[in-house]
Amino acid sequence: MKLNLLPKTVGTEFRSRNAAILGFLLFAGVTAASVVLVSTSRARLDRSYKLVEEAKPASDRVIAAGKIGDDAMAQPGVRTMAVNTSLAEAMLKHNAVYPNFYNKVIPFIPKWFRITNLTATPIDGTTCTLSMTGYVKTYQEYADLMLALLRMPGAQRVNRAGWNQEDAVVPALTTVDQNGRPRRLSEGPIPDDALDRLAYFEQRQEPSGYLQMNGFGIEDPNSAKGAPLGSSEINVTVVITENLTTPNPRATLAAIGAAPAPGAPAAGGAVAGTAAAAGTPTGSPDVDGQGQEDR
Repeated sequence: MKLNLLPKTVGTEFRSRNAAILGFLLFAGVTAASVVLVSTSRARLDRSYKLVEEAKPASDRVIAAGKIGDDAMAQPGVRTMAVNTSLAEAMLKHNAVYPNFYNKVIPFIPKWFRITNLTATPIDGTTCTLSMTGYVKTYQEYADLMLALLRMPGAQRVNRAGWNQEDAVVPALTTVDQNGRPRRLSEGPIPDDALDRLAYFEQRQEPSGYLQMNGFGIEDPNSAKGAPLGSSEINVTVVITENLTTPNPRATLAAIGAAPAPGAPAAGGAVAGTAAAAGTPTGSPDVDGQGQEDR
């Protein structure tokens, strides 16, 4: 057993002295840190004031130059010249909007989708509609076409219509056809009896050989080609995030109080561009089967 023979006052005085020394050291440290922070902040503030004073003459010159420009733009002749210049620049820049858009989306059109028409129409300032007409051979191509077109940059949704081709199916067994021979749904059952089956195929009279249909076999390379035998013509529309709106010169010139001259071209502009004034450009591509194969 250990006994503490020292009085309690001895331990208390020792702890009080240590606490006083520690408190003094903390106070001194906090005071020194405060002095350093204050002096550093004041030095930074003085440097900021000095930088502001040094930049003030240049700022005054910029403000004065801007005021000169504002005063010049207030004059009708100068303002009209500036707006007309911006209008001409916007018109020239818009010439490449449609070609660049077509070059961007055409690589995503499958080669087995033989398109005959391709047209882009703006909806508003952020979206447009890409309309296509072409031919597909099977329902699988008709289904895969939607997935392929959704890969276009900015594609939101794809709508399609026009499929009317019938694929061969294996029908249910009937009293005439006990083997379930593949046929189209629009055709009657193929008989099991040999003579009846011969008469069935004789009555079908399916075309064969060169039929000279839909422009195929014509030597003229510019002749339009119709639907190939066994294909179905479909219409597809793709809504894409793309701004194709043309500048509006009438609204631009009206903003400066000047009306366009009679017979002035209605294309281009710098201030206002709307889908209503846009429409489809004259040079929208019309791709026939030959061009599609070349691509």
